Amino acid sequence: MFRTTTLAFATAALSMIAGCTDIPQLEQSVSARAQAAPYPALISLETIIASATDDEADKAAAENLATRSSSLRAKAARLSGEVITPDDQSRLTGGTASN
Repeated sequence: MFRTTTLAFATAALSMIAGCTDIPQLEQSVSARAQAAPYPALISLETIIASATDDEADKAAAENLATRSSSLRAKAARLSGEVITPDDQSRLTGGTASN
């Protein structure tokens, strides 16, 4: 009972304190130059789609993916080796068998 009352009182006190907080005005954080800037021009969806189908970008992306793929395959090959050598394995097994 005491713990519940204390928790309720603490929650109420924190809520009141949070209500007294000064909230900064967002307009003060925007520079005068940004406020005076013109609204950006809107571009049609067809223009965006036409620029997205650029063959040069597709070729560069494919080359980038091929390079990354071969790099990751080489890394996977290096990591796929044995973690514990046979000598270490027998030493570890022998250490547990003698106890």
